[in-house]
Amino acid sequence: MAEGTAATVRPRVPSGTITDPSEIARWRKDGWLQKQHGWIKVDKRLITAQDSTAVAAAQLALALAIAGPVAKGRTEEPLYVFRALKNGKDLIAWAHSQGLTETVAADDMHVTVTYSKSPVDWLAMGEPYDKEVTVEAGGPRRLERFGPKGDVVVLVFASDALFWRNAAMRDRGASYDFPEYTPHVTLAVDVPSDRDISTIEPYQGKLEFGPETFQAIKDKWKDGVRDAIAKRAGQAGAFGKFNPHQRGKTDA
Repeated sequence: MAEGTAATVRPRVPSGTITDPSEIARWRKDGWLQKQHGWIKVDKRLITAQDSTAVAAAQLALALAIAGPVAKGRTEEPLYVFRALKNGKDLIAWAHSQGLTETVAADDMHVTVTYSKSPVDWLAMGEPYDKEVTVEAGGPRRLERFGPKGDVVVLVFASDALFWRNAAMRDRGASYDFPEYTPHVTLAVDVPSDRDISTIEPYQGKLEFGPETFQAIKDKWKDGVRDAIAKRAGQAGAFGKFNPHQRGKTDA
């Protein structure tokens, strides 16, 4: 070292917001994750792993640690958690350009985080890391048909943030009717069965979701959704029992 040159001492813990990708990568190798509320220390073997399952496991462990222990004696009831889609108009414009004109209203577009028919302690679900969730443009996406008649078209996409949040809630007692959680946004209803959606390139733009909304599950929730969709389509009563989170036949 040249005389008069002071050595640069790297701090033991990160602080503030770091934007330099190389510096962020160095901290990640030491097991640090940069989140909106600051830096979090986790097992660096999980953070540096290329296996997305391992990364999701690390995120789930952090979520459970933040949520804290389940309190005893609090009221439990069924729970529905969702995030509203903030840029629904962008999705509608794209859908119309693809010939999907039977779209739901922009204000009704959302992604379900959890739908627990089993009573749970709402407070035990804790807080999400991110107040809002943005799924960046691109990535794995596809169009699928849901509902008992297969006439509901949804956009299925990948989101680690939504996946581990759902997993954290299930780990803390929330139920879910399906073996795996698949984030999706309902695009259109009453889509004719002869409409070939396999030829449509899925929407590739950003998906911007607002904060989580917690709601009680109403006894006639499915009937309310059915009536709202049927009224919009001008065919009240034509849908029978409807569950927008369900592929194939409706549940009992």
